[in-house]
Amino acid sequence: LEEAQARFDAATGVDRAIAAHCLGIAYSELEQWPEAAAALGQARDSLPSGQTAYAARLGIAKAAAELAAGRAEAALTDLAQADPGDD
Repeated sequence: LEEAQARFDAATGVDRAIAAHCLGIAYSELEQWPEAAAALGQARDSLPSGQTAYAARLGIAKAAAELAAGRAEAALTDLAQADPGDD
């Protein structure tokens, strides 16, 4: 977790999104679902514009983490916002 957080803190652009995605996966492996959802949300929000397909995948992953955390309403909100666009 420390290495993934350090990479996130130092990264910019799509690299920042990828680092947050890794952080979300690490939290998921530890079944720390609220933290995983937060990191996956950071990953989605760190993406440059035009990355709609990747943003949609991250939104769906965030929804899964929210659901695992027992936050069904948050999961539904994330799923409603997951628009893959034309990618």
